[in-house]
Amino acid sequence: PSKGNEIVISYSLTGTVPSVPSTGEKIFFQIIQTDGNGNEVTSGAADPIKKNVLNPEDISKLREVLQGELDSFEEQIEAKIAIGVDVSAAQDKFEDAEDKIKDSVTASYDTAHVLLSDAQTLIDEGKVLLNQAWAQKSIDESQNTLNRVHFYITDFKVNRSMANDARVINIETKTESAQSSLNSAKALFNDGNYAQAYTLAETSRSKAEEALTYAEEVYAEVSRGLLPDFGPYTLIIIVIIIAVVAVAGYLVYTRATSWDELG
Repeated sequence: PSKGNEIVISYSLTGTVPSVPSTGEKIFFQIIQTDGNGNEVTSGAADPIKKNVLNPEDISKLREVLQGELDSFEEQIEAKIAIGVDVSAAQDKFEDAEDKIKDSVTASYDTAHVLLSDAQTLIDEGKVLLNQAWAQKSIDESQNTLNRVHFYITDFKVNRSMANDARVINIETKTESAQSSLNSAKALFNDGNYAQAYTLAETSRSKAEEALTYAEEVYAEVSRGLLPDFGPYTLIIIVIIIAVVAVAGYLVYTRATSWDELG
């Protein structure tokens, strides 16, 4: 225009609400510009306005699915409790997810969708925490068993001069294999790969228990005829016996000396 570059356009807009057979994103408003030849002009075109449309039936179905997952998660928690796993962190996630699923029943569709989405996240996080605790328990048990084996190895090598004994070497070989598996389990655990960490930790624990059983057998064999086998407390008992004998000997010596002085 000769008097300026401003153009005013008046228009009316009509639309049809689309059917929503399933929950999903729908285009609510879109402007398409074309040139003189009818070709679409994409340069500088405005993005369409999209909205997520919820189908009430999908919300109900999602709630049913999540309730099933929650029930399965509860069974997993109970199974882990039965074997002594610390499930406190996973239990917290379970309870939060349970509350959100219950709240979604009376909430609006939009709010229910958010609540159920949050519940799904909580369930997924809880399962990870449960596997983490499960793997940690197996790692701890394996380490504790190895510590018990190391007690016997130290006793054999330091107190009994059995470092070159084939039986002790065999125990050390088994222990090294168990320790290697445990080190790998710990590395996987630190990387967040709890399922494989558990598997390797169980392998380590099995090897460690085999080494411990053999170490206890050897310990009983080399201790036979000297003292009863009191396990890891044997050295302590020996020290106590020596102390008692020493005190008794001192008392006898003192009394005998006093008799000599009296004539």
